[in-house]
Amino acid sequence: MWLIFLPFVQLLTFVSSHEIPCFVEDDNITLICTGTFPIYIPVGISRVQIQGVSGFTVTLTDYRASGWEFIEHLTLVDNTTYIDSYPRLNLTLTSGCFNKLSSLVELFVIGGFFLNYEHGIFDGLSKLQVLCLQNCGIDARFGILNEFDDTNVLPKLEVVKLTNIYGKFLVFNSRFIRNLLSRPIKVLDFSQSRLESFDFHDLNNCCKSLEILNISDISIIHDTSSKLPRAPAFPNLRVIDVSGLYGDRHTLQGFMCWRNFGSRRHFVWRDKVVEVQTKPFYCGYPRFESIVLDRICGTEQFKITDIRNITLMYPPSQPKCIQIKNVYSRYNDVPIVDAELNLVALQDDVEFIDISHNNNEYLNPKVLSSLFKVKTLNISSNRLHNMLEKSPMEFEQLLLTFAQLEVIRIADNGFKTIPRAMFNANMKLKVIDISSNKLTSIDIELQHLTKLQMLDVSGNQLRTIAQQTKLTMQAMAKGSWINLGQIVFQCSACVHLKNINDLFQFSNHILNMSAVGCYKSFDPPNLIQLKLEVRHELESLCRSEQSFRSAIISGGVVFVTVVIAVIAGFISVRRWRKITQRKDRRQDRLAMLNDNDNDLRFAVFLSYANQDEEFVSQNVYGPLNQTFRDITGIDRDLVATGDRNFVIGNPIFKEIFRCIRESAVIAVFVTENFCRSEFCCREFEIAFQHHKPIVLMMKDAVDREIMPLEMKQLFEQYVRIVWRFVNGRYELQGSWGDKCEAMLQM
Repeated sequence: MWLIFLPFVQLLTFVSSHEIPCFVEDDNITLICTGTFPIYIPVGISRVQIQGVSGFTVTLTDYRASGWEFIEHLTLVDNTTYIDSYPRLNLTLTSGCFNKLSSLVELFVIGGFFLNYEHGIFDGLSKLQVLCLQNCGIDARFGILNEFDDTNVLPKLEVVKLTNIYGKFLVFNSRFIRNLLSRPIKVLDFSQSRLESFDFHDLNNCCKSLEILNISDISIIHDTSSKLPRAPAFPNLRVIDVSGLYGDRHTLQGFMCWRNFGSRRHFVWRDKVVEVQTKPFYCGYPRFESIVLDRICGTEQFKITDIRNITLMYPPSQPKCIQIKNVYSRYNDVPIVDAELNLVALQDDVEFIDISHNNNEYLNPKVLSSLFKVKTLNISSNRLHNMLEKSPMEFEQLLLTFAQLEVIRIADNGFKTIPRAMFNANMKLKVIDISSNKLTSIDIELQHLTKLQMLDVSGNQLRTIAQQTKLTMQAMAKGSWINLGQIVFQCSACVHLKNINDLFQFSNHILNMSAVGCYKSFDPPNLIQLKLEVRHELESLCRSEQSFRSAIISGGVVFVTVVIAVIAGFISVRRWRKITQRKDRRQDRLAMLNDNDNDLRFAVFLSYANQDEEFVSQNVYGPLNQTFRDITGIDRDLVATGDRNFVIGNPIFKEIFRCIRESAVIAVFVTENFCRSEFCCREFEIAFQHHKPIVLMMKDAVDREIMPLEMKQLFEQYVRIVWRFVNGRYELQGSWGDKCEAMLQM
């Protein structure tokens, strides 16, 4: 047992006896030291971080402690600041200084220092997979790039990050890239670095393992002397990040970006056909799928206001040579994007677009309308509420052409409302994210979204479940969820009980119901988790208030007696009126059924599953239809069914709506086949939403757990038409005459 505590005993002994500022992180595998290398490494440590390394000269003797051979992750870091773009202190790495780290997999050298080095600094790192040099200065005249010439050095390297490097005479040429990528490198990150120039002219299909290339925010001092490859250099490239490509106004491209699109400029471009370049460098990437175009013009705010009828396409004689599936263009300060584009070259490929965080207030629907195969569209964290308020018709057209859309994210746009028909053209939607807006209720048409899995309304300003919100939640398909996270309701008074009951009514649709909160009091604020106990407390509070009111009423015996007498008379009158109303309804129904110009054509719409058609045809439809004809005297069919009355060629749901509208009562033949049929349940929901009288028919017991929620309520509260199995056959309980008379009076 004592062996379990051995590492902790060793660490305590190490700290107390040597008084060295080192400590173990809570994960029990990371040792952090400040200003020194540890002279002892406890058992179980696999990660070491040395802080404050500016001014260090790292030699092999710094790793004299036992345990370095087990270290897999090493970080040398300092937060020293730059002075005039130059680091203030140096970090020197001597030849073979990492020789004892035979298990090292990841090496990070991070901080505001100038990196000095000797030849052979990477010797012995035979297992290293990740190399990161970040936020430091390098003088390339001393041969840092030559360290990669020998392919026996760092043979397993997969990730190289040279980020935010200030390079004196730092030139990335074809020889350096070819030698570097002779290793199995998959990720190459040169982001935020400052180079003298680059020359990739002689690269030709040499770097076959590279999959991700990040050259975002690179600053090239001598840009005009830099050269691109003459042929595809990275045949397996999948992702390229060229964010901030024109962010440096000191370069020609950056100056043109600012000059043409700057906030004080008006750029006019009309009726043009732009041909995609098919030079060898731009082609030959069969696995390419993603491009990142964040902060294209840096932090400069710009507007796109007068671009019309621009077509992007491949030359007619040239085949398509690259496919882009995912496009990221974020953090571009573009309040206005008023352009009409026909992106022919991209319309068959692009499936994912992220144009979030662009400060966008207006987005012309024709900017992306030609990309009709898009499955995911993210336009979150903009200011499109301005477009909805000023140009509502155009806003409703934003998603009109995206028939394949599965995920739409319009979160954090300041919306106070969402148009009801916003998603009517997007039949395949699975996720709708309208979170972090200013919505006080949710009123969206969802009936047609049979594949919807998630409606995210978290972070909005819902305080009550408004009627529109309830209708929206009722329209959600079975198995779909609504996220109400970060929304706080009230549960401090009896008047809040209805709202709390509504939440629990739809709890089968609410994602993580336990995360929904409510204020039990405001002074002082008391935010609690919404549980059944809260509901019970409110019910008890309401009962107490009711009891108090009852006690006051019972004090006046005479008054109560009079009230009871009045109520009794009222009940009698009400019963008489109900009888009269039923008779009147019967007469009205007969008159409407006899009137051929009236919309009411059928007494009953009969809904059943296809598997039950034989029983329904023999035992239900015939006697039901004939009885209605006998008691009404109307010589035509008065019972509608889908098979007999749907118009062939019309949309099925349109016909369901029509037959339900033209029928006085809906009769549902309830079986397990019916309850397990998504189509039948949808037909029942439509009838329920039309507020039509519904009659349940049953011949066998049905498990109530598989019934729709509304059907359960009807099953428990109302009388049903039932068949019993007697002497080998089914017999109707009661007569068809009584059943038909009752339905005419409903």
